[in-house]
Amino acid sequence: MFKVNIPFQTSIEQIANLPTYVQEMQRCGHGKEFIANVLRIAVFDQGMYDLIEMWIFAHSNSDLSEKIVKEMLNTINDYKNKGTTWII
Repeated sequence: MFKVNIPFQTSIEQIANLPTYVQEMQRCGHGKEFIANVLRIAVFDQGMYDLIEMWIFAHSNSDLSEKIVKEMLNTINDYKNKGTTWII
């Protein structure tokens, strides 16, 4: 039997929200490399987009924010470990 993997994909509306989220990440002092990687992944990976939204709504809670950022870094590392060449 042939199986098709259809990943959850970020919608056009969600992609349109990303510039606002990036500005907030910059305002909070996240580095350009981190933001660029998060943005690149979030364009097509719903999971990373969801992490960004969770961070946006929770970044005033430093403990929760830190956990979300660690998960974002884990996702970036997962892409790097898969040999993804467009991750910085």
